[in-house]
Amino acid sequence: MCDVSNIPSLKERIQCYISKRNEIVEEYKNRIKALDEAATADILNECPIKVGDVYVTENNNAWGPKRQYYKVTKLEANVDGRITVYGCKSKLDGTWGKRDNICMFVVSVYDNYAPYSSFTKVENYVERNKD
Repeated sequence: MCDVSNIPSLKERIQCYISKRNEIVEEYKNRIKALDEAATADILNECPIKVGDVYVTENNNAWGPKRQYYKVTKLEANVDGRITVYGCKSKLDGTWGKRDNICMFVVSVYDNYAPYSSFTKVENYVERNKD
């Protein structure tokens, strides 16, 4: 660590220990950050949910079934295997909303990326005309 024979003052030795500790902490943080980035990239690479996928929820109320469409805009993975899926809602005129940070659902690697039962993926979704 710090060579105490060359540094006579206690204050200087303490400063040496502090700087050495800060170096070790920075190196540790960089290694953890690199591991987190590699793990999240691997998890997102294996995830079947991709940006641009469309999901629908259906609520049955007094006026009949109401469908709400969501488009995936962002995926955030965590090292423990959770993926948070963010999206934006479809408006009545067929365009997508501006708010793209709506948390749709959270999936897990351990549940085979299954979303909540209320969200169903729309296969081969075709964009509506914006007439």
